[in-house]
Amino acid sequence: MIVEKIAGNTCSLDIGERRVESVRVHSDDLAKRILRLTTDSGREIGIRLAEPKDLCDGDVLYMDEERAIVLRVIPERLLVITPRSLREMGVVAHQIGNRHIPAQFEEDAMLVQYDALLEEMLKELGVAYTVEERAVRKAFRPVGHSHHHNHHHSHHHG
Repeated sequence: MIVEKIAGNTCSLDIGERRVESVRVHSDDLAKRILRLTTDSGREIGIRLAEPKDLCDGDVLYMDEERAIVLRVIPERLLVITPRSLREMGVVAHQIGNRHIPAQFEEDAMLVQYDALLEEMLKELGVAYTVEERAVRKAFRPVGHSHHHNHHHSHHHG
């Protein structure tokens, strides 16, 4: 089965009484447009998204009358950083930006894939953080400048 378009997400789409088959992915895979996966009931699925859009935890890859195939992110080890002041936040963001460590924000916390050097630095700076196993909802993106990502500079001919 090839999926070219996401049907919706379980946070907004009501899948009713359908049987849910889940497909587990690592957060690193959410940014990919082409994936080959197997659901928990052994069904092979290829994802080949027509439009460049990140996958997200809870995305419904396929739905018919009986079942829904839902994407689930595998929990991973994260540093959950909760700066207590703007200054702490600035220091942390600067350090992370310099190292090109991908991060994402949730309410008042910054989630970063576990990194031992970063943990050392947080200890030194006295910034509040915890190490947790959790599944993120979306793909990690490097903090700071992402200009090396878009290679299509507008060359308009004609």
